[in-house]
Order: sequence, then structure tokens, then C-alpha cells
Amino acid sequence: SPRRPEPPRVFSITYSGKDRSPAVSPDGRNLAFVSSRDGKSRIWLKQIAGGGEVALTEGPDDAAPRFSADGSSVFFTRWVDRQGSIYRVPTVGGEPRKLVSDGQDADGSPDGSKLVFLRVLARTGFLNTSILVANADGSAEREIAALPKRSLQRPRWTPDGISIAVIESRLQISGPGSILLFSADGRHRRLIATPDGRGALSSVGWSGNRLVYLQSDVPTGGSRTTPGRVLMQSQESGPADLLLHVAYSRLLWSSNRGGHFEIWIADPDGSGARVLTHDGLNAENPSMTPDGQWIIYASGSPERAGLWKIRPDGSSPKLLVRGAVVHPEISPDGRHALFHVPGEAARIVRIEDGLLLPLVIPAQSEFPVAGRSRWMPDGRSIATIGTDPQGLSGVFVQAFSEDLADTSSTRRPLAGFDPDRPTESFGISPDGTRVVLAENEGRSDILLAEGVRGIVSKRTQ
Repeated sequence: SPRRPEPPRVFSITYSGKDRSPAVSPDGRNLAFVSSRDGKSRIWLKQIAGGGEVALTEGPDDAAPRFSADGSSVFFTRWVDRQGSIYRVPTVGGEPRKLVSDGQDADGSPDGSKLVFLRVLARTGFLNTSILVANADGSAEREIAALPKRSLQRPRWTPDGISIAVIESRLQISGPGSILLFSADGRHRRLIATPDGRGALSSVGWSGNRLVYLQSDVPTGGSRTTPGRVLMQSQESGPADLLLHVAYSRLLWSSNRGGHFEIWIADPDGSGARVLTHDGLNAENPSMTPDGQWIIYASGSPERAGLWKIRPDGSSPKLLVRGAVVHPEISPDGRHALFHVPGEAARIVRIEDGLLLPLVIPAQSEFPVAGRSRWMPDGRSIATIGTDPQGLSGVFVQAFSEDLADTSSTRRPLAGFDPDRPTESFGISPDGTRVVLAENEGRSDILLAEGVRGIVSKRTQ
């Protein structure tokens, strides 16, 4: 059979924890990005292969770098007193040159002759955004489109230089976005339909003549700060191909290195490990909401027993459910937490305000404490461990409801039910197509211990 291709690898290439807005040079050798590692927002340049990094600008509020077509310079936006201006700085260093006043988010055309940028004007509480094109030196600017009461971001030329793709958010910058395609002369525009309106969009890149972009998994939070999907689709809309799913980059775990279990957090490479909770006993099973704003965990401390939420910096702890709970799991949309009351039932609580939903899924496993329940990836169903009419243990799935107390009529078997190995726990693949099972294999063997001190052998009596 043909060998399956290796999955993509995702790894850090900067390590300050305060880096964002990357742009890759046309030859693929250099990376320009924004970093506030020294307290000022500046443009930095990094050799992707060699690893060397150097600050190109002085800041203190520089943003949105983009390489020129020949890779010899970087366009960027400098903010002063809430007004942006567009500058250009050589990649070899030097004094930045101002090209355009009252502009932001510039991108150079593929032939190097033009510049597209945005101009934003706030009027009566609304953002009015204009798209402008100028010569590469900032001269002869002209407006090609003006969209009142809309927020536009990150214009990008198509590879042929004929059109410009812009990200639009009608109501809020962090809300669900869409992609608009304008002709370079502004005479034509059309919407490129994305797969769904689940979350914010990044700027677009290109693979040939196909768009590549990141779409957030959640409806709130920007595409830079939440997990999401890297998608590729045609300029003619239609279905999008999933290239990669990018998860929120934090490690969470329970550790008793201090003598009792507490919640710990670290960067993806394990650095910066620090304790978040100080419950004094059995703070366990942490998980993070998709937007990275909250960590949910179960506390077994007698004084704090229950389900808690806490910020990733350890602040703002809040009790959601009081009493004995185990194995919390956050819903795919980040709104609810599923948990077990040991030996009794699986329940769901709303994370925002601690509202306990009426749905009760009674415990039916021979492992009532150890067994888990899981959200299905679409968030519409819940998988639990239970027993069938023959007494065999396996995974069932049933509908989730915010309003009903009982959805058992939708319950159906999913996996397991091996007569020789009861199901103890399980996991669901992100695409919902596979289940991994942890099964209990009972063994009964005879053991012999020899040479035990204090035991007199009958053979020597």
C-alpha cells in the first residue's frame, strides 16, 4: 500500500513570547515581524535558516510589516497619537522613509510599482474605511473604494497584480470575517464566500492563484490569539481544503512537585513553567477555552471542592459548580464545560456565568469514577461510557441540548463493547472519524516470592 505522507510539523521560530504579524520575503529566506520584547513595538528581521534576528525600526509603535517585491525593503505602519503613517525601511538597515500620511496596512504590488493601503475615519461611532492605491514612493494616491460603516483590514495584491483581497468585519474587528476582492482600478468587487462564519480571518496568502488563510475556531477573539484552521480555496469561492489545524499554544497539566497536585502552565517547548493554582490539594484535569481566555479545572480540596475557572495568568478564580466533580471538558465553541459527578451523572455548566444546564446523563459504567465523557467535534453530541443490554461496556453518543433534561432517545452505540475487555476511557479524533479506546484487560496470575526475610521455608523445617 502507498506510504501515508508525513503530517505537517508546527514549531516555534521565535521565542520571546511577544512576537506577531509575520511576513516572509519573496525568496523565502527572511522573516519580518513585529515584536514588543523590549517594551516597544518594533519591526524585526530574522534569517529563517540561520536564526539571526535584528531590530529594523526604533518604534515605539510600529506594525504591519510587508516586504517589497524585490525583498530589499519592508513597508510598515508607524502609529503616533492614534494616527498611522506608512514607512519604508531597507532590510540592510537605515533610516525609515515616510511614504504616506494617514494610512495603514500597506502592501506592495507584485511588479513593485504600486502600493495599496487603507485609510480609516471614525465618524459618529462608526468606522469608514477607504482603499487607496499609490505609486511605490507614496505619490499619486487615489481612492479605489470607500465602504462606510465597515471595518476593512490587511489588503493583499493577487499574484497577477490585477486584484486586491481585503478582510472585512462589519460589526467588530474580532468577529466573523469575510473576504472581498476588488479590481485594482476599483471598478469591480465581489465577495469570496468562506466555508462558514465561525470566526475571524487572517490576511490572505497565495498558493498559485488559490487563497490561503487562517480562520479562527471561535466567533470571538482575533485570528492571531485563538486556535484555527488553515484553509485553501479558489478565488471563485466554493469549498475550501483544510491544510492544517493550529491549536492554542500552551501546555497545561497537574503536578504534585510541591507535595500536592496543582495546575501548571508552560510554553509549548516546556519553558516558563509556573504554578497557577494554590488550592492545597488535588487541583486536576485542566483544559483551556478555545480563545485562550479561561482554564477550567476540578478541585478536590475540602475547602474549594468543585469546578473552577481561572485566567491563564492565575488571576480571577471563580467557582462554577460546588461539590465533588471530575474530568471537566470544554465544548468546541468554548461556551460549556462537561463534567462528572462521581458515580451519579455527567452534567454541563455554562462557563460564562456558571448556569447549570438541565441535561443529565446518568452514569452507566462499571468505572463510574474513572470513566469520561467527551464532546463530539461538532459540539452537537456528547459521547459517554455505558453498558448495553448484554452488560458490555462501550461508548455511546447522544444529542446535546441546552434546554432538555433528557436526550436518551437519541442514544446510540459508537465503539467498544468487547466481551473480554471493558471500556475504561476513550478519545475522539478532531475530525470525528476515529475513536481511541482504553480497555481494561483483567488478569489473574500466580506469583512466587523467594528470599523474603523472616519467612521460614517448610523445606528447611
